[in-house]
Amino acid sequence: MRNIVKWFNPFLLLATCAVMVLAGEMPVYRFFNANRGGHLYTISPAERDYIMQNLPHYSYEGIKFAVHKDQAADTTAVYRFFNTRTGIHLYTISEVERDYILANLPHYNYEGIKFYVSGATPQTTPVYRFFNNVRGGHLYTISEVERDTLLQLPQWDYEGVKFHVLDAAGIVYETDSIVGNLRCIPAGRFIQGSPATEPCRDSDEGPQFTHILTRNLAVMETEVTRGMWAELKAVQPTLPNDISRTDVSPTMDHPAQSMHYEACFLFANLLSLQQGFTQCYYADEAFTEPIDLYNYLSSPTIYWDMSANGYRLPTEGEWEYFCRAGTVTPFSVNEPNYDGTTCEGYIPGLLPMLESVAAFVCNYPDMCAVAGSLAANPWNLHDVHGNVFEWCWDWYGDYPEGTQTDYTGPEHGSGGVLEAHVSRGGSWGYFALDCRSATRNNLPFGKPFFGLRLVRSIP
Repeated sequence: MRNIVKWFNPFLLLATCAVMVLAGEMPVYRFFNANRGGHLYTISPAERDYIMQNLPHYSYEGIKFAVHKDQAADTTAVYRFFNTRTGIHLYTISEVERDYILANLPHYNYEGIKFYVSGATPQTTPVYRFFNNVRGGHLYTISEVERDTLLQLPQWDYEGVKFHVLDAAGIVYETDSIVGNLRCIPAGRFIQGSPATEPCRDSDEGPQFTHILTRNLAVMETEVTRGMWAELKAVQPTLPNDISRTDVSPTMDHPAQSMHYEACFLFANLLSLQQGFTQCYYADEAFTEPIDLYNYLSSPTIYWDMSANGYRLPTEGEWEYFCRAGTVTPFSVNEPNYDGTTCEGYIPGLLPMLESVAAFVCNYPDMCAVAGSLAANPWNLHDVHGNVFEWCWDWYGDYPEGTQTDYTGPEHGSGGVLEAHVSRGGSWGYFALDCRSATRNNLPFGKPFFGLRLVRSIP
């Protein structure tokens, strides 16, 4: 009698599960099968959650890239098979390979088309496939470093580029009925702060340090507008009135501004409550008293439940990460005219590239721009430079030294009038130097230069 290892395919159970209706470009979640050494990729939140809750031998590795959920003229189907002998999945866009497996390899269960991919373009990234000649399973990666490491290992046979995928950063993760598009920002690492050579920098932007961010984010595409504030108040009447100055934000499509820092917590909690998410902010360390109308101004300390999936302010590091969007220049757009002589300039047309993405003194000296009316950064986020300063979670204080993971700032502010939370991004009426990706602001009060942009932590 032969000893044949057969693996039960738990993914067949998902065929009867309810699945969210999703569309467009989708993030792809990657798991690593620790028992067998292979990867599983899925765009299904239902499948992702099932694996995380029921299959402990699958290690979740996060969002790795993006694909198309639906077929289009320029896309190709990706077929998925499950190897019942090894418990590892195989992916292919080749109809010849698909048909060969169906006809000759009965131990591969065909699971159908799982997503669609585009061809090779400057906007896509190749996916490299390897075959483990000892265990008999496949491994996939978009990382050139991982590819080059595997090429040195004799048990891995390189099978070439099998398809191409999109960068997940900046795709629409979901659309909220009140605050609009949320953009997917996968976890990553970057250098926070500015180099000593950056024109018109402040000393508090150093020392630069490597910041590792482990939370995937869904980030509002724009700042909160007066219209969004009004829509939430209509369904959550305990939200205070919008106190925005109407000479600065004359329409409901302009940013909400002038709110104090504490009002951001209340807005975030009420939005989470309205949309069915777990609230993030509490008046007690046990997370039993959510921040609400009756305690948001009186609570001496506000506690953040980091496990909650509701709306919240970004940390300062998260904010700079999604503002930079992979860039290392003073702004997320290249502005060749920016230097020590123009950083405090106010003449229209002085900094044309920056003026295309930011509302600041050169183009908006007296009021805000309509939210989202200027060009976006590389990750499709509008107004990260200028328009209104955006509140962050962190207290203002000196930067730490050395590599940090999910740094949330000092326990308290730096003292005196500067004992304030950080705001970022610059504002209408402010200079270009204030709109840089690394600029830190520590004004402790609300004025018509201050607004907010919320995020959610996502799997």
